[in-house]
Amino acid sequence: MYECETFVAYSFEATHCSISPDTAIIHIKIIKRALGFESHTRCSHTMTSPHQRADLVNNITEWEENGKKAISLNTRAINIIWGGEASKDRYWKRTIIKESEDKGFSFEVVELLGVYWLELTGKIPLNLLSPGTTYTFSVTLKLTPNVSGWENNLVMFRLSFPGDTAKVSAVELSSYSDGEWVDVPNGGLVFTVPQDNSYGMLSFAIYEFEGEEWKKGVIVKNVKFVPQAPQADLRTII
Repeated sequence: MYECETFVAYSFEATHCSISPDTAIIHIKIIKRALGFESHTRCSHTMTSPHQRADLVNNITEWEENGKKAISLNTRAINIIWGGEASKDRYWKRTIIKESEDKGFSFEVVELLGVYWLELTGKIPLNLLSPGTTYTFSVTLKLTPNVSGWENNLVMFRLSFPGDTAKVSAVELSSYSDGEWVDVPNGGLVFTVPQDNSYGMLSFAIYEFEGEEWKKGVIVKNVKFVPQAPQADLRTII
């Protein structure tokens, strides 16, 4: 328990730290859907935040696919409620995974140890993507053998940007097999970047905070924005 009040402007108005963060979540259930947040702490001493704030610097990977820009964000480029340093790996744990012992390839992930309130959000400038191009947004994750708490709780995947209707998908994580990396939602959230993408931000969110089950057992690798393959030419060849 913390001996101060932590104010998280974008998620809920105030959590009195004389009670546990999880108890506060159940009782407050007030969320502001402004993606990207600031934590304001009022204490007699300096402390780190219990929530992770996204940092895009050096945490974006860019490549070309189908002649268009593609990008992925690692987990440090995502806002994670209860994923900050002050939570001390109680809810989320950051670790390194070695994908190939032979090649020495490794990457950093975050593993969900347990929360009632699941919320990951982020923003990217639209101009990081190719204008007039149709993309899919997905999260690369896998379930651990001790996964639980998802059977009765659909996880919402949401994407939006100015001038377009928000794209939302409800996903039943318990339907996926554990131990395998998958891109969720299946097929991704499909959206088209406007021709004029010189301004504006694209926002995304992954959340579940209606159910009161303790949710755990998910490892998050990254989020991806990948251009769709061009449509095949369906003209009849004579």
